[in-house]
Amino acid sequence: VIPGNRSEHEVSNAQVSAIIREKEKPVTPRIRRTNRKERVAPPMEVDLHIEKLAKHPKRLSNHEILTIQLDEAKRQLDFALRKRLQRVVFIHGVGEGILKSELEYLFKRYEGIKFYDADYQKYGQGATEVYIFQSPK
Repeated sequence: VIPGNRSEHEVSNAQVSAIIREKEKPVTPRIRRTNRKERVAPPMEVDLHIEKLAKHPKRLSNHEILTIQLDEAKRQLDFALRKRLQRVVFIHGVGEGILKSELEYLFKRYEGIKFYDADYQKYGQGATEVYIFQSPK
């Protein structure tokens, strides 16, 4: 700065102190608010229709189809438990109810979960939702 000539780049001590105080303020993390729909929506859906699971479903017997579907359901439920997901919807379709009753038998073998019919408006009668109770780490 040239003596006697005030430059616009000159800063007073009070301004410097104010800038330092502003920079030293602790940064509070922003909390992302989720709307109710995001909290309620199940994070994971598992479609157990055989067309989604096997390349040539017409060549399979009913027993083979049921075994494939139950193996996939168990694999996905174990995955959800490992990843600490809270809700999983298993889409099984309506049919004769054999897969649904077998799924219920499978779910009863797990501790810390409850299951019930999934949202009727979204899935109709062909889906079961599993709620996994989370214990704090």
